[in-house]
Amino acid sequence: MNTPEKYLEEVPNLSYILALAKNDLDFKFQFITRLKEEYAVDSLAYLYHMEVNEPRAASEIVNKLTYTLSFLSMREAYIFAERHQENLRMANTNLHPQFNKILVTVHTFLCKI
Repeated sequence: MNTPEKYLEEVPNLSYILALAKNDLDFKFQFITRLKEEYAVDSLAYLYHMEVNEPRAASEIVNKLTYTLSFLSMREAYIFAERHQENLRMANTNLHPQFNKILVTVHTFLCKI
């Protein structure tokens, strides 16, 4: 991961969630279920705001999505998302294609667990 776009190569994982849950399987299940539900809503809201050209509204959703990236131990994607959020606040949407790739990666991962 020595490329400038290492956030695109990052693989989500459950290490943080597993450490948080320890041996509490019920907590782990509930946490992951809630994460999947919120991610589905937030990612669709982000895409909607981008589609209707509302970058400032999309930036608020990116803020929520950073929590998902953090929970999935995606440090580089988290840092990139913060930069994207700042750009969106200034109505700059040029990082949307890369951020969308991160969203697809997360979606694929969440569908598998």
